[in-house]
Amino acid sequence: MASFSVSAPSFARMSKVLPPMVSKGISFNKKSPESMDNSSSVIEEKKKHGEKSKGSAVVPDQSANPFHVSGDLDFFLLRDQERNKSLSDREQKKQLRVHEKMTYSSSMAAKHASLRRELQLEDEVAEQGAREEQLRIFHEQMAWKLSMTRERKMEPDNIHSYIAQKRQTFLLQYALDMKRNEIQRLERLAAKEEAELERAEKFLEKDAARFEEFLRENDRSSLQALRVAEKETKAKMETIVEIRDLTTQIMIIKRACSTLPVQEDPESDGEELQLYFTEPQQLLDVFVKLEEQNLSLVQNTQEMEEALEELSFTLKNTQIRMDREVSQLKQWINTLMMSVAREEEIAAELELKARIFHFGEYKGDQEDKLLESLNRKVLDVYRHCVSSQQESSLGTVKMLATLEHQLNELLENLERVPQVRVEQAEKAKEKERRLRLREEKLMLQKQLQEERVQRAQARAQAEVKKKSGRRLMCRSRPPALKSKEAPRHELADKDKVEQLFFFT
Repeated sequence: MASFSVSAPSFARMSKVLPPMVSKGISFNKKSPESMDNSSSVIEEKKKHGEKSKGSAVVPDQSANPFHVSGDLDFFLLRDQERNKSLSDREQKKQLRVHEKMTYSSSMAAKHASLRRELQLEDEVAEQGAREEQLRIFHEQMAWKLSMTRERKMEPDNIHSYIAQKRQTFLLQYALDMKRNEIQRLERLAAKEEAELERAEKFLEKDAARFEEFLRENDRSSLQALRVAEKETKAKMETIVEIRDLTTQIMIIKRACSTLPVQEDPESDGEELQLYFTEPQQLLDVFVKLEEQNLSLVQNTQEMEEALEELSFTLKNTQIRMDREVSQLKQWINTLMMSVAREEEIAAELELKARIFHFGEYKGDQEDKLLESLNRKVLDVYRHCVSSQQESSLGTVKMLATLEHQLNELLENLERVPQVRVEQAEKAKEKERRLRLREEKLMLQKQLQEERVQRAQARAQAEVKKKSGRRLMCRSRPPALKSKEAPRHELADKDKVEQLFFFT
């Protein structure tokens, strides 16, 4: 290890220049022997050096440097001590085992733990002092209480009295618990009984309301019965009074008839004068007849009123129906007028187109031939569809009108026919048409095949003519432009197919 040495004169000069100063952060161990020896040797060297250079030494100005170091403090000695301590610690750590060694973080934690332990010790000391103070106060209070109660006569306690006291408290607690449980049970029973009472009260209220309603209904029915009985008794009394009056009148009439003298009329040829009512029953019969007539009249009037109501109801219904039909007819008239106007416009357009198409190309002979062929075709259709008898009196337009009318009727009848039957008929017609076309095609192919065979036979039977010499070759001409025209045989086939489809 390298050592740091300083000469005595330089150290003496440093000690003279630097004034003595005490540092608060540095601790110096005065009891160590090394520090004592070193300090004494340094002092002796300074004394010798001072005696030698007493005359030539220059005293520095201490006011120039405000920091001064005391002569008793040796920085180099402290450094050597710290170095020696660190070396000794390192040697000790080398001799330790792995699990006994400490890292830097663990050493720092140990330092913090030591500081924390010191603080805890201080806190414990403070708490212990406070606890001792509280104990002292408590002892003082207890001493005061003992001094106050010392004069009282205290009975000696034993284990038997303690057990008896505990038993008594247990019994009291048990009795309290049992009473509390009993009180809760009684409260539950009381609540249940109260609920039952409330339910019974509700039932009683409902029964009372029903009984009151029954009493009111009974009173109402009894009042109605009393009123009806009073009316019947009153009517009975009135009828009895009327019967009495009638009987009295009859008796009076009988008495009057019996007391009247019979006078003979000389012109009556001895016949007695007869009264209109000879018996009371006749009067009653007249009353009954009049009553029956009145009843019949009332019934007739009621029937007439009912018939009148029915007639008024039917009149209203017919009026509504007629109004509806009139509105429908008006709508139909409007639609027909619109369709007529549309057809007139179409006819005018067609007429204009026909004029434009035939402008300057009208030929009378061709038109007459076309009309004759059209008349023949219409007549043929008319014979097949309407009548088989030839009617020469009808013109082409009338026959077309008849055909159109019959076509409309057929279309109306077709709408009434179920759709399934219509589809079946269409399928059958389509099948027949296809079969007919197939047969015609086969026949045409057969004819073409026969013609081809005949031509082949003719070529085979003909004499072979051998040409002699060189064949003449003509100059080729440019191809002629052919105008595309619809073949007439296709139009003829189309007309034929339509004729077969519609008229077979």
